[in-house]
Amino acid sequence: MQRASVVTNANAALTIPSAEVPRFRAVHEEVIRLDHDFGASFSGVLTDDAGRVRALWGSYAEQVDKEEREWCAGLPTHVFAPWVEKLAALDTTPVLATPPVRTLDAELEAVLLSKAAQFGLPGAWVSRLDALDPERRQVLRVRSCVADSPAAALLSGGDMILQIDGRPVTCFGDVDAAIQRACEAPAAGGGCGEGEAEEAASAEAGAAAAPPAKRRRGGGQGQGQQPTKQRQGRRRGKRQGDDEDAKGEGQGERQGSGGMGGGMGGLEANGVQEGGSSKRPPEQQQGTAPVIKGGAGQQQQQQQQDEQGGQRQGGVEAARQLPEVMLTVFDKSRAVRDVRVRLQEECGMGTSRLVHWAGAQLQAPHRAVRELGFLPPGGGGVYISRWHHGSPAHRYGLYALHAILEVNGRPTPDLDAFLAAVEGLGDGDFARVCLCHLETTQRKVLSVRVDLRYFPTWELRLDLGTATWRRTLISGGQGH
Repeated sequence: MQRASVVTNANAALTIPSAEVPRFRAVHEEVIRLDHDFGASFSGVLTDDAGRVRALWGSYAEQVDKEEREWCAGLPTHVFAPWVEKLAALDTTPVLATPPVRTLDAELEAVLLSKAAQFGLPGAWVSRLDALDPERRQVLRVRSCVADSPAAALLSGGDMILQIDGRPVTCFGDVDAAIQRACEAPAAGGGCGEGEAEEAASAEAGAAAAPPAKRRRGGGQGQGQQPTKQRQGRRRGKRQGDDEDAKGEGQGERQGSGGMGGGMGGLEANGVQEGGSSKRPPEQQQGTAPVIKGGAGQQQQQQQQDEQGGQRQGGVEAARQLPEVMLTVFDKSRAVRDVRVRLQEECGMGTSRLVHWAGAQLQAPHRAVRELGFLPPGGGGVYISRWHHGSPAHRYGLYALHAILEVNGRPTPDLDAFLAAVEGLGDGDFARVCLCHLETTQRKVLSVRVDLRYFPTWELRLDLGTATWRRTLISGGQGH
């Protein structure tokens, strides 16, 4: 089946707020709006008159006043086509590896130039960005940053991103292209040194100073209103992204899904990621990537975590291999300044390790949690994402959206440290648990009585070689 429609907006910027329970959501996307509302019961593609696929007709979800709302829009082909090509190239390999994604770790939003001028953006920049992109007439503004990221140490909410590496940016696609160029530079030149980056930025700034011509965005529906056809099919019920969290504080479990598209800051990262330790190293204050320590010296576990990309790159040497970008920003002090931000790496595999203890599901903070912008100092590596009814976690208040900081006075910066802290607890023993709520930032101490008979301690790990989960009983159960 097909149906003709007209494009009303080919560059509608999405702004989906964070849900009550952290989960994947579509950010840094420009979608296609049509004059007909086909509703959420249709799926398919948007094609032009020649039958060429111009966009996917996908569903998006957002939470408004604690209620789930779903709507549909077109995702342009230029967003997902590069990833389809990468995955197709890997189809001949025995094990399908997920391509790594470099991210800026800052969520951006589009602001009209007229509004930016009211905030004090210099007229020269307003004129330059307007001439560069007369269709959008907008500037990108920092909305938030990922917790404990290099971007969080250098950028603040409200900063306007004017150019990257000497090239002005006006839309998410420009940032995508800038990150891609920065990632390709080390492969071509063998590194991303300070001198090379400055020379490249100078050359790009000279090229950008020339009078810019009106640009056309590839992969979209073009400008103005153009007829399209929608091939309608039976709804598959596939909504992008799975909610990994459960609503705490006495409410039942909650499941949801985000929209289609890229992760925050990376502009391309799909899915959530299991983060590592949340300790902030001194190097981060200078814009370098944080040093993330792995487990308790278990080489096999560390190798698996490095292969699947569930944690940030461990060690200073690995962090230094990540490229940097030079951002020209207009900050709240109404000054234009340059900051060098090191990119980070994400992986679409998502969470690869879960620990169940006392009826609570524990994991490292995935990306949606870190997008909240806060992790407790010296902790936060053990995040409660779910709890089970009738369990000790339910009875004693070990709810979701909390990070476990200490157990019986022993710090728990990661899952390995947590397992070591609870290793000696027997059935019926009490554990003193120090928690921090990730929204209110308030701390509290609870006493939890362990029930190893009905709620044993066990672990789930994702085996990338076979793409299967493996369950390992740690303590409790039969014969505890």
